[in-house]
Amino acid sequence: LSSSRGAAMLARSVARLAAAAKEFDYVVVGGGSAGCVLAGRLSAAPGSQIMLVEAGARDSLPTFKVPLLSILHGVLLSKKYNWRVFSEPEPSLGGKRIYHPRGKVLGGSGAINGMIWVRGHPLDYDGWAARVGDASWR
Repeated sequence: LSSSRGAAMLARSVARLAAAAKEFDYVVVGGGSAGCVLAGRLSAAPGSQIMLVEAGARDSLPTFKVPLLSILHGVLLSKKYNWRVFSEPEPSLGGKRIYHPRGKVLGGSGAINGMIWVRGHPLDYDGWAARVGDASWR
């Protein structure tokens, strides 16, 4: 798209969104983990009308539902489901820019993380507890 055509499309979309938003009590921008939780909590009030706006696609593909599948199917490199954010050049890394996958899909980055988590090493927790004088984490 040319920049003028893209700008015109964006202006029309914003105008439609603004007109639709008048029918709602709340407009939540961003359908990531926090946005979805906020919209859910706001909807608990009887009679409230919530609009949840997400720039990306729905997370209806099986790729988003099976651990590791999003990583194996290239979602972390996809422009459709990922904003593909890079840091500013890092001086301590010789000017390299660090890639930060950010989800562009309903569910946000939590939808593209491959459902992976890693628990830290117990010695790390021991060290942090010792620094603050609290060993109650166990």
